[in-house]
Amino acid sequence: RIAVMCGGRIVELAPREILLRKPVHPYTRSLLAAVPFPDLDRPMDFKTLKLDGASDTSTWGPQFRDESDKDMLSPLDLGGG
Repeated sequence: RIAVMCGGRIVELAPREILLRKPVHPYTRSLLAAVPFPDLDRPMDFKTLKLDGASDTSTWGPQFRDESDKDMLSPLDLGGG
């Protein structure tokens, strides 16, 4: 399993196969989009990178911004264990 952290909090925890193929959290998606591919036929798409920062929680959907208890990780069933 892989845990993705943002600001000292785990924002996504899933089996490797699921997290790399179908990330759910916006921060995880931004991290994976920022990974360059060593393939000159597949250049980086800089338009997909967020200029204001992927860790800006105000840009996340409401299901990811539960501020009621910052120390608790809300489970989200992604399947696969």
